[in-house]
Amino acid sequence: MSFHLSRASIKNIFGFDSIEVKFNDGANYLYGKNGAGKSSLTISGLWACIKGIAEQGDKFISSRFRCIGPKKTTGDLEYEFSDGENGNRFKVCNHVSKDANKITFQALEGSPLADDFLDDFFNVSLLSARNFCRLSGVEQAKALGIDTSAFDANIAKYKEERKIENRLIKEAGIIEPVEEVKPVNIEMLREKKKAIADKLNGIYIENCKHNNELRKKYTADVAAENEAERVFETEQVRCRDNILNAAKALSKLVSIGYTGNEVKEWIDHLPQPKNYVKKTIPEPDYIPEVPDDAEIKAVDAEIEAAYETNERAKKYADYLIRSEALKARQDKVDKINADIEAEETARTNYITSKKFPFSDLTTDVSGCLLFKNRPITDTYFSRGELEMIVAKLAASQSPLFKTRFIDEFGILDPDNQKKLVDDLVQAGFQVIVSIPGEKVEHDNAIVLRECKLVDTTETDERPTLL
Repeated sequence: MSFHLSRASIKNIFGFDSIEVKFNDGANYLYGKNGAGKSSLTISGLWACIKGIAEQGDKFISSRFRCIGPKKTTGDLEYEFSDGENGNRFKVCNHVSKDANKITFQALEGSPLADDFLDDFFNVSLLSARNFCRLSGVEQAKALGIDTSAFDANIAKYKEERKIENRLIKEAGIIEPVEEVKPVNIEMLREKKKAIADKLNGIYIENCKHNNELRKKYTADVAAENEAERVFETEQVRCRDNILNAAKALSKLVSIGYTGNEVKEWIDHLPQPKNYVKKTIPEPDYIPEVPDDAEIKAVDAEIEAAYETNERAKKYADYLIRSEALKARQDKVDKINADIEAEETARTNYITSKKFPFSDLTTDVSGCLLFKNRPITDTYFSRGELEMIVAKLAASQSPLFKTRFIDEFGILDPDNQKKLVDDLVQAGFQVIVSIPGEKVEHDNAIVLRECKLVDTTETDERPTLL
């Protein structure tokens, strides 16, 4: 089921007093000078009828009071559509006042229409190639229901993250390999040194104790020997004193007449003084009190070497940290690249899910519509190509309404004009061509002059469709 525009009726609006025009299902040529009302009768009127007239929103943008004619305070738009194959017909009416649009639509023949029928039926952006090409690339995409802003925002965010990570990777520079060195536990070496020191201190104490005992014994032995010598010398003094005293007594006895020998003999038998033979007390063999500190010196050497080792180990640890950080950033860049690729794939899948008639329809990073990697404008495509491209896009979006409005028809040469119309009609489209001027060169012609139909029989032109 597909509908064509079969009738247009305008009363007291857009410069028309009252006009009604019928269109056939094939090619229709609408002639008239600039301002004759060609657009008002077709695209603008249809848009205003179905969407309404307002100063904002998706309606026809204008002030209602400026659109309404001077004869009444209201105007009427009525457009009728028919499906030639199935006999379905419906019409849309808009009773326009200065305060409101009153839009109604009803089925005239055939199947009843759903309430949301017109939402799927009409897309003003796609009514003509000229309309579509006036849109920005982003607006073109949105007109086709393509809104990649969420994908594009995510991709832009990922790319900004990747830019930051790549900058940090670049700032990190090339990390030269560093020899692996394991750190030494200096605290354990200090504990080892303390244990050795405690052990040596214990040995020192024992050595001192041993020497003190030897020294004490030696001192005691020397003192004993000295005492023995003193006692001996005292005894010798007593002996000498005894002999001297006895001699004095004998002398006194002799002085008083003693002549005997007994006393002398007794004195001769008295103990005689002797010389003391002093015993030599040998100095003890003391052991060295301070033990050998070779073990402590060895540990000190280990500790000193450990500082250098740990400095090299720190460099290796720093190298590992920097290498791991760099690898983490590189892994993050790889993850971001994968996220970008996934987002771009999702973006592509989203676009292709729309089931457009072209497989090479896409959008750029800013969401602008591209066909064959080129914007859909007359800079990159010919007028004929644009008409066919937009017609096929329109059919994919609004398959129920297959009417094409062609402006700027005169840009094409006669051969391409005929080919374009023939191709569109053959593809099942109704074609309504706007041609500036009143010189009729085609069948199925409609001539407007100052928003009125021209009586073509008086101007020797082909019959107007009424």
